[in-house]
Amino acid sequence: IEKVKENIPEAKTMQFNMKEKMPFGDELFEFIIANKSIHYFSEQETRQIINELHRILKINGVFAFVVNSTNDKNFGAGQGRKLEENFYEVRGTTKRFFDEASLKKFFDSEHWEFVYMSEGEIQDDRIKTVQLDKEKEASKKITWTCMVKKIK
Repeated sequence: IEKVKENIPEAKTMQFNMKEKMPFGDELFEFIIANKSIHYFSEQETRQIINELHRILKINGVFAFVVNSTNDKNFGAGQGRKLEENFYEVRGTTKRFFDEASLKKFFDSEHWEFVYMSEGEIQDDRIKTVQLDKEKEASKKITWTCMVKKIK
């Protein structure tokens, strides 16, 4: 949020608990961004969050997001204590990992249209290792970058 305020001072930003009803009216937004923030929740909570996003987006509004991939082995995919399918407790934090099928399940074709979906590797500078030759490999993070349009 601080970087957005710094680089786009006219942008209105807000931080809130996504598990609660979002503090906005119905069909208010044309575009919403969530960068690596909707993958910390149970299936029920994830569905509730997506329903809230659907509620506050206008028809033809777009939701752009980045989430963990089931191929993200460096960051806990398939590791830790399994709580649900593709949902684990990893080092004290809950994390959901997505594959293409689960993305399409959460963003059903009756209400959403995928306008962009790509699985890829990003560099996560927050992760450091002791051995410099392994640093680049250990900091590779696999994510899905998606945009869905509200169609109904």
